[in-house]
Amino acid sequence: MILVTTLFAFSCEKDEPDNLKPGFSGGDGTLNSPYLIGSAEDLDNIRHYVNQDFFSRNAYFKQISDIDLSVFSEGKGWEPIEVFSGNYDGNGYIISTLTINRPDEGNLGLFGKLEVQRDPIFEGNIKNIILEDVHIVGGYETGAIAGRNSGTLINCLVTGKIVAKGRDEYMGAFGGLVGINNGSIHESSAIIEIQLVDGYNFVAGGLAGISNVSSILRSFAGGEIMVSNNDSNHQIAGGMVGMSISWPGTDVISDCYAYTIISGGNGQILGGLMGQSNGNLFMINSYAVGSVSDTGSKTGGLIGDVVGGLNVKDSFWDINTTGQESSSGSGSEYGKTTEEMKMQQTFYSWDFNNIWKIEEGISYPLLRWQE
Repeated sequence: MILVTTLFAFSCEKDEPDNLKPGFSGGDGTLNSPYLIGSAEDLDNIRHYVNQDFFSRNAYFKQISDIDLSVFSEGKGWEPIEVFSGNYDGNGYIISTLTINRPDEGNLGLFGKLEVQRDPIFEGNIKNIILEDVHIVGGYETGAIAGRNSGTLINCLVTGKIVAKGRDEYMGAFGGLVGINNGSIHESSAIIEIQLVDGYNFVAGGLAGISNVSSILRSFAGGEIMVSNNDSNHQIAGGMVGMSISWPGTDVISDCYAYTIISGGNGQILGGLMGQSNGNLFMINSYAVGSVSDTGSKTGGLIGDVVGGLNVKDSFWDINTTGQESSSGSGSEYGKTTEEMKMQQTFYSWDFNNIWKIEEGISYPLLRWQE
């Protein structure tokens, strides 16, 4: 009798509860056999599995086909996967029509937060994701991939539109990829339209709204950031990053560029690559060529305003396209004409063998991975 009871108990423990059984297109969540994501339903099912227990935190997911998320476009639209600390490989496939309409909410994006779990350390790794035609309306901390990133984004691309509705007495952060970046972004890009409405305070950037003790490497941003003309608002916009807040650590932006148009912004802080540096920032081998509205209170071809430590090395802006003769934190000699910006000799210290390429007299420098 005792033997039968023991066997029965053991058998029950082996059965996985129904709410922990993943509903994916295959795989077992390991590095060599990741969960396969082949439909909108598979993608949605991730939320029901990650962070359920110790072992699911570091699960591996791999996309195996293009996914249309229009099935989740009604009402508030897609509900962000709240916290993700696993590994997602978009595998070069497209996720289209991500729609979110949550003007009073924050931590919005495909994921709410990408986090690093400790004991042991699990990073929220996202790579090879393509988000096409996103439509997001958010209140604060919003980006197409995540509201907040403490993990690593590699080779990600976003296109679409984000509207910042705002939150009373709060400065919301909006970016093409992430709202707030506390992690790393490598070889990624966003071609995005961001609209900052009147009546609220915002920080916005083509890739990240706020960069906080983080790194952005070999990446670029384009599109347009439309800033409020209401000078009673406090809004900050940069072609790549809205604001760097890196105390007590360091922010690094290296081998990056922005061709983002920054329009409007009466009385606001605007910069071709970054709106405001507020902390300890290293900016290396980067440039800006997008137009910067001249109606701001503080504007610059590269950086609009500097508060705190700043180290800018061999970074430039186009004085013709940006409309800016100067930049906070940089000497006027780093402002170049369009003709000079298309000459390799201007970028004398840059690595054109491994990182950059240029068509002499024809193109601005481009990143080699864009091939």
